Amino acid sequence: SSENGIPIGHLVCNFDQQLLALFTEVHYWEKFHGEFIIPYVAHDICNQREKLRIMREHVMLVVRAYNDILSDLSTEERRLFTDHIRRLDKRINQGLSKLTWASRGVTEYYVRDCCAQSTETHAIVKQFHMGRDII
Repeated sequence: SSENGIPIGHLVCNFDQQLLALFTEVHYWEKFHGEFIIPYVAHDICNQREKLRIMREHVMLVVRAYNDILSDLSTEERRLFTDHIRRLDKRINQGLSKLTWASRGVTEYYVRDCCAQSTETHAIVKQFHMGRDII
């Protein structure tokens, strides 16, 4: 089962799509080399484009790591790994509710911590699958 093409329980990056569109639009207006005036606010926001792109990519590392774990588990296996997934959810939920795109330290602490926990959890899942395949 899925919701809007996204499997149930999977994470999605909620970076503002209008902001992404603004980045693209300003990029193309800049190709006119000043023939058209780009509003200051739009230009100012776009000066942070690279910083936001990097932050978005780091958040996507967490999203992909978490979703990879869920994708590797069947519905029955998810029940078996409930405790591991709950522990991971606790760490990740901090970013779902308390942190914003403007929060400082997102890249350094949150992403590193979540990726480490995801890697550990995924290793346990893979170990389970290897043991199951041997049997």
